Amino acid sequence: GSGTGIAALLNGTTDIANLSRPAKSEEKTKAEGQGKPLQEIPVAYDGLAVVVQQQNSVRTLTLEQLKGIYTGQINNWKEVGGPDQKILRYCREANSGTYVFFKEHILAEKDYAPDCQTMAGTGAVAEAVSHDPNGIGYGGVSYFEKRPNLKVLALQKDASAPAISPILPDGKVNSAQIRSLEYPISRLLYVYTAGTPRPEVKAYIDWMLSAPGQNLVAEVGYVPLQ
Repeated sequence: GSGTGIAALLNGTTDIANLSRPAKSEEKTKAEGQGKPLQEIPVAYDGLAVVVQQQNSVRTLTLEQLKGIYTGQINNWKEVGGPDQKILRYCREANSGTYVFFKEHILAEKDYAPDCQTMAGTGAVAEAVSHDPNGIGYGGVSYFEKRPNLKVLALQKDASAPAISPILPDGKVNSAQIRSLEYPISRLLYVYTAGTPRPEVKAYIDWMLSAPGQNLVAEVGYVPLQ
């Protein structure tokens, strides 16, 4: 997760940390205290997808409904137009940037419901929800692309806004509306270095931002900067 990456960067065991959230103020302060201020480089966009099992009749949620589900205010699928079944929530571990981003942007810093089942990685979330007819999970959209037995929900900023899915009808990532931030849970992905990067590290970052690097960003399911 992002927390692990930045910790490794600050203790000198890695040259680059990949983060799915901006560095926290205490991480920046710690780096400055070591005389190596953090350098932030955005490298891609990502959409956080919300998924249920294919047979679940729910197709869309508002951000308020999503917040209600994950804070424990909404506990039955029938409250959001689905079957009369208890909602089973899956979430990422607390040191994950995805967990932090979701808590900040969707839960408005409220706590996750205590029964949220913590999964070590978005792949594990996808696997769990695909086998759970009452499950719901979230994570980077690339992990859910073309996964059998999963449905990616369309999200609405509010009840009057259009429902936008991070996946297009042809199964491809909805790059245009993730990059424009129209999709309600879009985010930037970053690499960080501590202090001025060594020449070979800078060369690698420059390659990531080059046309071949950005083509690879798209190939693995993220959204290029341009």
